[in-house]
Amino acid sequence: MHHLLVVARRPRSTLAALGILAVAAAVVGLHTPDHLSDNGNEFLSQGTQSYAAAQTLQTALGRVAFPNLAVILPQGSSHAPGVLATVQKVATLVPQIFYSRNHKASLVVGYFHRAVAPGPTAISLAREFRPYSGINIGGRALFEQELTDRTKADVVTAETIAFPVLLLLALVIFRSVIAALLPALATFTALSFTLLVLGVINAIQPISILSLNLVVGLTAGLSLDYSLLLLSRYREELLRSDTPQRAAFATILSAGRTVAISSATVAVAFASPLVFPVAFARSLAIAGMITAIVVGLVSLLVLPAALSLLGSRIDTLMISSPRFARTRQGVWKRTGRRVVARPFLAALLAVSILVVLSAPALGTRLTGFAASSLPAGAGARSFEDRIRSEFAAPLLDEVVVAAKGKDRTITHVVAPALERLPNVAAGIARHIRGSLWAFNIKTTASPFSTASQRLVRDIRALPFHLAVTGTTAGYLDTRSTLQTDAPLAAAVLISLTLVLLFAATGSMVLPLAAVAVNILSFASALGLVVLIFQDGRFTDLLDYRSLGALLVTQPVLLGAGAFGILTDYGVFMLTRMREGRDAGLPTTEAVVEGLARTGPVISSAAILLCVAVGALITAKMIFVKELGFGIVVAVTIDVTVVRALLLPSLMILLGRWTWWRPRPRLLHPPARARI
Repeated sequence: MHHLLVVARRPRSTLAALGILAVAAAVVGLHTPDHLSDNGNEFLSQGTQSYAAAQTLQTALGRVAFPNLAVILPQGSSHAPGVLATVQKVATLVPQIFYSRNHKASLVVGYFHRAVAPGPTAISLAREFRPYSGINIGGRALFEQELTDRTKADVVTAETIAFPVLLLLALVIFRSVIAALLPALATFTALSFTLLVLGVINAIQPISILSLNLVVGLTAGLSLDYSLLLLSRYREELLRSDTPQRAAFATILSAGRTVAISSATVAVAFASPLVFPVAFARSLAIAGMITAIVVGLVSLLVLPAALSLLGSRIDTLMISSPRFARTRQGVWKRTGRRVVARPFLAALLAVSILVVLSAPALGTRLTGFAASSLPAGAGARSFEDRIRSEFAAPLLDEVVVAAKGKDRTITHVVAPALERLPNVAAGIARHIRGSLWAFNIKTTASPFSTASQRLVRDIRALPFHLAVTGTTAGYLDTRSTLQTDAPLAAAVLISLTLVLLFAATGSMVLPLAAVAVNILSFASALGLVVLIFQDGRFTDLLDYRSLGALLVTQPVLLGAGAFGILTDYGVFMLTRMREGRDAGLPTTEAVVEGLARTGPVISSAAILLCVAVGALITAKMIFVKELGFGIVVAVTIDVTVVRALLLPSLMILLGRWTWWRPRPRLLHPPARARI
């Protein structure tokens, strides 16, 4: 950290240089969102049978493998000819027509032309025909576009709600108007550089447009955390130092090291989804890693320079007095003394709470992305609801089979075998070219249902080497891939986190305890998400319709996000306790003093984060709502149960083993920072 001391030594030149670079980065980075990917296949696992079959058929056909446009037309509608003429300008319709049960409506399906952007065109058609009674536009293209648009709209709404609340809280927590501007400065600078880097990477590896939501939220959250940590430590050092510059030096050498390790641990947490061959998960992983690293670097450059320049003027326009901060410290110190006085009881209570909250996670069920996950009023969901109520089969949940063989074998052996399978409503056999054939099978089972999944497995079990793709097949393969690769992702996450926590604490035992309690916190959060959203509780209060399951990528995203944030708080606490131990305090006093010093910082950071992320609970998209809720409860549980009760009590119970480390002590020399 010593090379960063130049930041505090030359604050004006540092801030001027970073300001010029940040503005330049912002000018370029503002165009990044226009170039990010919105490919509908980003939720599917690459390299699987369903993905490969879809690519094979798409290459051979020159378009997507199965219809991505559908139109419901009422019989006798005077608008029907005009609607069909308009649709045929942008799409090729399949000759077969499907009729409703009462024959008062018909359904036609088709494929958007290659030169047409499917999603925006589907949205345009849906808006154009909305005034026509009984006419509905649907299909995969409309669903994917509405999924993207409504997710982005949810995040914008959440930010609009959260911003004024965060502003008021920041004024109280940071205690002065000037201090409250620090996280805003860090957020703008970090966001500018992050968008620039993301744009460069997107030119090489496409990044999902939905990752932008993570970038904005994580940048604001980490900027608040690191600003709060550095400012809190700076105020302590300012009372001990004779100049603001020396206080900034001491802050960099103590809290600055904590920020560096913390940003690395958050980056490591987001690195784990890289093992999954799912474009959406990898996009979020890359975006999260870049954001964590950039925010850490910006915080270590911008904030110490600003603090060194401001000195005691940081408390200009004071909102709350230092007495408020001392009162909060006193509360945490009293809590720490009670815990260390009865460590076994505190640990038993904490573990009991976490186990009870985690229990529902054992019943987690998963499902895929479908129109049913859209909010009420969405065009694709209204279309699917009408299909379900008026037509005999789901129709659009096609199971597409790619087969290779001689014409006679396909028509006389393969086709009859497929027709005999349960849950097959209808099928269309098409000769593509050469020996390649495609079967578009319409099922009587709903998407992702047990019956629909069984049909995919039955087709794959036939002795004809058939490749199956489609909605349900893609979900099955993606789920299988996530489950198969989950142990590797967990191993990467845990092992790298252990290494970083060892570097932070110098102990071989503390990292193991920290990772264990993080896992319990995540399991508790997942259990509550299952209990509420999967089981359909508080639907009116939270304004959602339960899917009876969680979306297939949800545990991965919640795990990476929650684990990173929780480890972030763990680093704050453990490094301060390590300082106390190195300063000669016994374990009991080091724990109490560390809890008193970091408790107010962690709880304040948690409040700000819960407001920022908790605003996502207002989202209309259920998976956004679930993710916001899951992170909020994970952070709440961690601060109230884990940091206040479980981790301190474990350290007391472990006694001298808490600080055990191998010799020679190369990775963690005794700290010189003061308690």
